[in-house]
Amino acid sequence: MKVKMSSYLSSQKENLKRIVSELSKIYSYVSILGVDTKGKDYSVSKNTYSLGDSMWTERGFVIRVYNGTNYSEYSLNDLHSKSIDEIIEDIKIKFSESLKIMENNQLNLNDYPMVEERAITDSFFLMLKCYLLLYRPKKK
Repeated sequence: MKVKMSSYLSSQKENLKRIVSELSKIYSYVSILGVDTKGKDYSVSKNTYSLGDSMWTERGFVIRVYNGTNYSEYSLNDLHSKSIDEIIEDIKIKFSESLKIMENNQLNLNDYPMVEERAITDSFFLMLKCYLLLYRPKKK
């Protein structure tokens, strides 16, 4: 069974492309990691069993940029909390402010090389089989 692409992540594709495009005008490297995970919780005891939505879910984005010396990250759970223009401006301000704070406090910044990424040419999927085992004690 192939897992379907998250409709939430798919619906954000144009917004994410715009963020990358705008930030790429300033930073030599920009990437966005988006996650949208859901799960089920199976519980079995001697007398009962249950199935429900898992509490271990994640949804959000981490935006990473390279400023020529090191990397900065900005995370958010929802692209709808602000306009895309506000998000882009907030990222620019926060990254600029944090760099100034480090420089003003004479903190030594480690120099890191820029990540070199290769084009994605492969895809993969994982087939995972789950079995629900029910315990039924023998009647006496």
